[in-house]
Amino acid sequence: MKRVVIAKNIDKNTLKMIRDHLPGGNDERIYLVFGNPDIHNLHSLEALGFKEQCLPAHDEQYRDNFLREYIDLIGSIGKENNILEWWATDIASKNRFTSRITELLSHFLDIVQTAKDKPFGIMVVVNPDWAIVSSLKKACLKDGIGFIAGNGFAVEKIFSFTALRLRSLASVIRNFGKIGIRSIYCRFILGKKTQSSVKDSGPYYVVKTFIYNSSFSEGHDYKDSFFGKLPYILSKNRKVLIFASVLGSYRYCLQEIKKCNSFRIIPVEYFITFLDLISAFKAFILSRVVISDKYMLSCEVAGIIRNELERTWNGIQYYQLFHYWALKRLLSGVRVDTFLLTYENNPWEKMCIAALRQISPDTFIIGYQHTIVSQASANMFPSRYENGIMPFPDKIVTVGEATKNIMQRYGNFGDVSIRASCGLRFEYLFDLGRLERKNNGNILLALEGIKDAHKLVAYVLRELGGKSKYNVRIRTHPALPWQYFQSRCRFDLAKYSNFHLSPGGLVRADMEWADTVIYWGSTIAVEALNLGRPVVHYNTGSILNYDPLFESSDFKWVVNENVSLTVILEKINSLDDQEFTSGWKKAKTYLDDYFHPITEENMKEFIKDASSIGAK
Repeated sequence: MKRVVIAKNIDKNTLKMIRDHLPGGNDERIYLVFGNPDIHNLHSLEALGFKEQCLPAHDEQYRDNFLREYIDLIGSIGKENNILEWWATDIASKNRFTSRITELLSHFLDIVQTAKDKPFGIMVVVNPDWAIVSSLKKACLKDGIGFIAGNGFAVEKIFSFTALRLRSLASVIRNFGKIGIRSIYCRFILGKKTQSSVKDSGPYYVVKTFIYNSSFSEGHDYKDSFFGKLPYILSKNRKVLIFASVLGSYRYCLQEIKKCNSFRIIPVEYFITFLDLISAFKAFILSRVVISDKYMLSCEVAGIIRNELERTWNGIQYYQLFHYWALKRLLSGVRVDTFLLTYENNPWEKMCIAALRQISPDTFIIGYQHTIVSQASANMFPSRYENGIMPFPDKIVTVGEATKNIMQRYGNFGDVSIRASCGLRFEYLFDLGRLERKNNGNILLALEGIKDAHKLVAYVLRELGGKSKYNVRIRTHPALPWQYFQSRCRFDLAKYSNFHLSPGGLVRADMEWADTVIYWGSTIAVEALNLGRPVVHYNTGSILNYDPLFESSDFKWVVNENVSLTVILEKINSLDDQEFTSGWKKAKTYLDDYFHPITEENMKEFIKDASSIGAK
């Protein structure tokens, strides 16, 4: 009989347990390892005759099936838990940056598949996440496979529960106080100006957006970071109100809002009351989500979802949850004809939509898909089970036809209209010409604002570190500065004379410097292609594809841990000018379908009555 041993780490006690369960004869001994293999005593396993087993390689069909079943898995939970608190969870949002469910499910299914398909007497699984252990036991016993769990998982579960719940509670209390103070400060600074907006009851076209320090010019004019010049165009014949989350310096941004005469701008905290904060706190504390038995790719996975919900205290972010009460307060004093917000299926979006459906059911809601869409963007793909129950816009507007097609391929939008419009955030792309080809060995490494980007950094350091032929500039994401990689991953650029950090500022400056751009899932890849720079995608082998250009192979090369980066760079450099230009033109054809230009006709999709946009 096959035996599977689950071990947190390889220590003396674990080795004794493994020896006690070693099969007789010549049955094969294999092991799987998750996380950093260097921190585990793997040579002790190999001394016992164990060989490392690679995780299953999945083709595009498997990835596609995984994504579709994952979408329906989360959707079926929503169908059973059609309550505000469920829609406020990170798990319900399917956001790859805030929910780790896809990673847990992928690891679980890989272990189960290996246990079923591979011939062995004993398999040791090193360092799986504790959240999947109970489901692994159930799956193994169902298939007649012996299951032995080592020590450490119970302790890790208790520690994880306690630590994360304490952090969550601390975060809620901190946000409770922060929002309360901001509410008082808002009314003190903006009281008279905002009161005049509320007295003028509308009807308003409300734009829910985000404000940064850079959202204001020296003359105190406002420019929207997500919707570009659309608010100005709308304001020609409509009353426009900006309902904003302030992400810049709160004091500075409020002073700018006070001085801004071009728009009525109200921060989300303005109307919130102490009772609203209490109501949101109660919803957070008392939230209860029930998970019945759920299956994915024929495996029972409900235990994984339950463990993750318990670990994260349902994964509700208090700041996003309170948007429900903030918008209800706005609607009590302001009549809203049209409500525009970004479409990423984030919890705060659904909180706003839920409030609108309850208080102002006649308001027309438009969601704007404002950026890239990759296969990993499961948050953009609603399930058939969510149709008619999930808080959802009346209409979704995309940046172009390509993103619309991707969303319709994987998502089930029911009766919701989804229309291609234009790339409001990418207006500058249509004004820039192709950059002149360079061959100076300058490589731009574009990072995303997620922790897993360390894998890409490690790969490029390994491949190009110390090679004077190449100069590598690292451009970090504002959400994750280099200090994180330096402190957490111990990357020291002082050891590599040919590596340096980007000074920041405009992306174009880095593009002009670079010959080639290396990326994992960054939007910068799209910008680089548009400007004529060849791109190299780093494939981590994750279950879903993070590449925003996953549909296109033109002017793009793909590398992974087993591919030499220098060989790929040499291939790019060896292209003659005709091949180089031809490749770029093919890529540009796809990009023109990805981001449509900003025209009066395209912007008509942002209004209920398409005949009146641009009217004087």
